[in-house]
Amino acid sequence: ALMRLPWRAAQHAFDVLSRKGSSGVSSLLTTIDAKKKLMSVLGGILATAQTEADSVTPPLAAIVGLAHQVHRSTGDPELVRARDEAVELLLRSAIAELAGAQDVDLDLAGFADLLSLPGMVKQSERLLQLMQRHFPNSTIHDLLRLLESAASVSAMGIVEFTAGFLFAALGHAP
Repeated sequence: ALMRLPWRAAQHAFDVLSRKGSSGVSSLLTTIDAKKKLMSVLGGILATAQTEADSVTPPLAAIVGLAHQVHRSTGDPELVRARDEAVELLLRSAIAELAGAQDVDLDLAGFADLLSLPGMVKQSERLLQLMQRHFPNSTIHDLLRLLESAASVSAMGIVEFTAGFLFAALGHAP
């Protein structure tokens, strides 16, 4: 039944489960169990959204946002395993969309989230190509967030480009 859940409802459910709630042991265990169940069906929810004619396919920004949010989940080994599997499935979908894209629906904050996910540093040159058009309209905050994310995974091409853009935007020579 959960596999047929619309992806927006799954995303909302994960948002709710990720909020701070009661610190009671039974509440925490219930939340962890619910997160595990939701993570274990994310791949099926995504597959359903992509294959059924009456389903709305999630945009790349939603997939990246959910993958980033799921990736930040910590807990017992079962939760970590479910998290890693869910992130892998979400990333496969994101990478497939990026493969032939000329443009994508991500802002620089979304690119920063995507870059911080496991293995995405390998895609950093491709990501830089796709994100360059977003630099002129970005806030300093988003540029710094991208710079921090790129530096944390050693995506030096993105670090150099972003730093150069920041220096120019602030009126300094590189």
